[in-house]
Amino acid sequence: MHAVIENFAPPALLNSVAATWPRDDWPHWHRYHDQHSVKLASKDAHRLPDAARLVVGWMAGMNLHGLCDRKCFPDLDLHGAGLHAILPGGHLARHLDGATHPLTGWRRELNAVLFVDDWDPAWGGDLQFSDEHARWTEAIEPRFNRLVLFTTGEKAFHEVKPVTGPQPRRTLSLFWWSHATPESKRDRAEFVTNKSLTP
Repeated sequence: MHAVIENFAPPALLNSVAATWPRDDWPHWHRYHDQHSVKLASKDAHRLPDAARLVVGWMAGMNLHGLCDRKCFPDLDLHGAGLHAILPGGHLARHLDGATHPLTGWRRELNAVLFVDDWDPAWGGDLQFSDEHARWTEAIEPRFNRLVLFTTGEKAFHEVKPVTGPQPRRTLSLFWWSHATPESKRDRAEFVTNKSLTP
């Protein structure tokens, strides 16, 4: 289940996030580069630029639109969340998110992804959802100040289609957790093949 919110943050604040975004050679990026993912992700919430921290706080206080029916809470230490950039040619293959926080045992409930930049749909980078039967269900195009909220779990397959344009696909993300028993002990993403996907 997911929801899309347009014009989520004050545009000037999001422009500040873009203007203060770390360079590609920033030493605090975690660099993913394998068959499943080619992307950059921030490693430390305390190293985020001020504007990004402000927007994360804005996200943490939002109405979750009924998507989280447990007593869930945002992780402001940003385990797995924060700044993400998929550079031209990069992608994120179809996967299920980690279900269990590896340090606390919390259960992952909800993701929020906020698109930072103006974007041409011809540049790819759609957030693509599919079901457990490997059928596409919906694609969401990146768009400036568009926020996507989506629940996680054992049927919440998703991926990011290859970025084909001239600039990185940049997002700011925040995850919600709960003290409920996790459905799985999976503490990191589990990637699955795309070969059998059908329309």
